[in-house]
Amino acid sequence: MVGLRFSQLQVAAAAFGTQAEESFAAFMAEGCTPVLDGNLEVLKSQIGDAEFLWAFCLKVAANQTDIWTFLAELGDPHVTQYLLKWCVNGSRMNYIARTTPRSATHDEALAFDKDVAEAFAASCNLALSDKQRARVNFSGKNGGIGLRSIAERIDGA
Repeated sequence: MVGLRFSQLQVAAAAFGTQAEESFAAFMAEGCTPVLDGNLEVLKSQIGDAEFLWAFCLKVAANQTDIWTFLAELGDPHVTQYLLKWCVNGSRMNYIARTTPRSATHDEALAFDKDVAEAFAASCNLALSDKQRARVNFSGKNGGIGLRSIAERIDGA
C-alpha cells in the first residue's frame, strides 16, 4: 500500500513501514520525495511509529500554553467558558485524539483537559479540587460547565 501526499509531493509505504528508496523510483521520477521511515502526516493525522506519534502529540499539546494564559487573563468568565467550550475543545488536539492511536495521545489529552479546567478556574479566581475539576466536564444539564473531556473521547484509532 502506498500513501501519497500531493501538497508536498511525498510518497510513503503506509502499510509496510521502512522502505528502500529504490521502491519509489517511479514516484521520484515524477518529483515526489520518498518518506523512507513511514512517519508522515496525511489529512492532518499522523501515521508512523509510536515515538513519532507521541512526539507530535506532545508538541501540539504544548502549543496551547499561550491560549491558556490569554483565556485565564481575559477577565470575563462567561466569555472564557464560551471560548473554551466551543473553540478550544474543537481544536487540533480534539482532532488528533480522534484520529491517532490512544497509546500516543492519552497522556497529552489528560494534560490538555487539566489545562482547560485550570484556565476556567483561573478566569473565575477559583481553586478547584479534583472532584470539582471532574464536574467541569459535565454538561450544564448535569450540573457542570460543559467543557467535555478530550481524554474520554479518544478513539481507538
